[in-house]
Formats: sequence, C-alpha cells, structure tokens
Amino acid sequence: MKYTLIGAGGIQARGLLHDLLDFSSATEILLADVAAGPLEQRIDDLGGDPRMSAVAIDLRDLAASVEALAGTHVLIMAGPSPLGRYAMDIALGLRCHYVDLGGAYADTEVQLARHEEFAEAGLIAVLGAGSAPGMTNVMARAGAERLDTVRDIEMTVAMNDLTERSSPFHWPFNLAAIIDEYESSAVAIEGGERVLIPPRTGEWVEFPPPIGRVFPIYTTHPEPESLYRSFRQQGLENASFRIAMPAAFHRQMDFLASIGMTKQTKIEVGGVEVSPAEVLVEATKWIPRPAEKEEQYSATRVIVRGARRGETVEVELYMCTGSHEGWNVPAGMLKTVVPPSIVAEMIGNGVIATPGVWLPESSVPFQEFFEELALRGMVIETTERRASTIDVAR
Repeated sequence: MKYTLIGAGGIQARGLLHDLLDFSSATEILLADVAAGPLEQRIDDLGGDPRMSAVAIDLRDLAASVEALAGTHVLIMAGPSPLGRYAMDIALGLRCHYVDLGGAYADTEVQLARHEEFAEAGLIAVLGAGSAPGMTNVMARAGAERLDTVRDIEMTVAMNDLTERSSPFHWPFNLAAIIDEYESSAVAIEGGERVLIPPRTGEWVEFPPPIGRVFPIYTTHPEPESLYRSFRQQGLENASFRIAMPAAFHRQMDFLASIGMTKQTKIEVGGVEVSPAEVLVEATKWIPRPAEKEEQYSATRVIVRGARRGETVEVELYMCTGSHEGWNVPAGMLKTVVPPSIVAEMIGNGVIATPGVWLPESSVPFQEFFEELALRGMVIETTERRASTIDVAR
C-alpha cells in the first residue's frame, strides 16, 4: 500500500508521518512538496525509515505531478486548503483515493460538487478529516445516531498550555489563522439560517482538568454549515463552533485585538501601507520558538441535543489529550494529524468503501474511528442527559 503525503514539508505533516509510520499498513510513504531537500531532512529526522522517499512537485502541473506520484493508492493533502482542488485533480489522474484536512466551507462546496466524478471513477474522497473539521463531525454523527431528531449541535475546542516557555508570547498554531479567529465575524446556524456573530463573542466557562477555566469564542469554521447540510433532514436547526485558546494567551490576544493590532485593514505608516495584523505577524517572527518539551492539552466537546421517543435528550461527547511525548507533537496538532491518518488507513483497508466525495460524518464509521483513537490514547467519553436535567429551552 503506497500513501502519498502532499505538503509533507509542513509543520502538521511531521505528526501525520509519525502516525502513518507507527500505525498504518503502508509499505511505501512518498513525501511530496515544492522542494525535495527539506523532505530528505525530514526523513532523516524521522529516523530514515526505508518506507519513506521524497519528490518535488508543482501541484498546478497536473501531468508532471501524476507522473511523479505514480503508484499511489491513497493521496493525503496536508498543504494549503485552497490548493485542494489541484490535489483532487491529481488523485483523479492517478486513479487513487483522496483525503484532506479541510478548509473554508466555500472551498468544501466546490469539492463536494465533484462527487459524481469520483463515484464514476470508483474512487473515494473524504474532505475535512482533521480535528475541526473532522473529529468534530464524526463525534456529531455518533451523537445524532442516538437520537430520533436533532435540534442543536454545539462544538467547542479548548486548550491549555502548561509548557515552561522561555518566550513571552507563544502562539499554539499559525498566528495569522489565530488573528483571523479574533478579528472576523463567526458563522453559525440559528433557526436554519446562516447568521454572523461579532468577533470575540464568548464567555468564561469551566472545563474538566487539565483544561480548567477558558474563554471559548465563536469562530468561522466549516462545521456549522457542513453539519447543517448533513443533518437538516433529521431536524437540525442550530449549529455553532467555538474555540478557547490557553487562558493566558487568550488574554494577550484579547488585549492586542482591543487596541487594533489584529485589524487587517491597511493603514499608512511612514508612507507605507500596511495592516496592523501584518505588522504583528512580522514582529513576532523575531520571538524565539525553541524546541521545548511540550505540555499542552486540548479537548474537543460536541453536544448534540434533540429527541428520542418523544423525550428531550442531550448527548455530550468529550475527548481530551495531552502532547505526544515520543513524537514531541503538541496536543492541538496531535488531534489534527491523527484523524486523517486513520481515515486514509480506513480507505486503504476497505473499511470506508463507497465511492464519491464525502464529508466525515457521512463516510467515517464512528465506532471504528473511536477505537483507533483509543489505541492512541485519545478516548471519547459519551454522556447522556434527559429532559429533567437539561434546559430544554436552549
């Protein structure tokens, strides 16, 4: 079985490769990116496993990419999400299956429109198979399966970082993406309609240890719209996504946003047009980010509320994981890179077998998925509450 990882030089790809090497049935793993040199170094850093090899490709050159990646059974796209359409072209050219980590819902809609192409070719594509989207979607499916009708789906990702940092400002993932979370209005589904929620809307809540007190804010993620697409026939009316950064980092970001440093509108400074957000990103490049031993925790909570046999029921699915000590992969990233590796293996082994382009909640069998997560120490806990113990008016 040959797996190809596009974007293999990226920060997320390192953890994904660790999981493929340790858990998959791959006999070959081809690392592909715009330059082969850094990929060779990555292979060395990962112990030089003979199953790995490297190749340089240009995603926009379809013919050359298909030739370079020949023999691939499952193609995993870990590069920038707007380039997913090129990666899907390559998968069709290779006659291989496809998995990606997801992106904006507008991009997902374009990809979903290729369902018939993949179905007619006998190929499977699973979109948004990371943490969020990805794990959140499968957890939502597991909750919905317990109910006759579904009214609400609420998703929250929360983080805590206990790492002893040597720098005064440490961002848990891509800073430009975090800035967008704090500056942009969030999309949610309310009463079956797409609504915008002002930036940084949230509240302080208490999560179980080791997460603790955090401030989840509503953010623009594809899940509310994609899950509404998947579950509206079951009655879904409301869907939302929130994310909580580590509390100390949130206070820093909230302050920066409050003084305008996350604004993306350009202003003139000394005769040069630049946005405050661009200045912030450039300024933080000078902050050292040494390879410290990570002690980060990340939790995913999905609440599905609806009815079963006429009674209001709330199903909560919860998973919390720490950083991977052996791989030195922080918790938030670990949750992102493990799911696509599991999904790729499910496709490769025939567990996911129906051709076409699918969202995770429509294609990934949740029980088998949860079992694979548990093998990696990522255990999903499920709790039910009945009408007598929940606020049915929410």
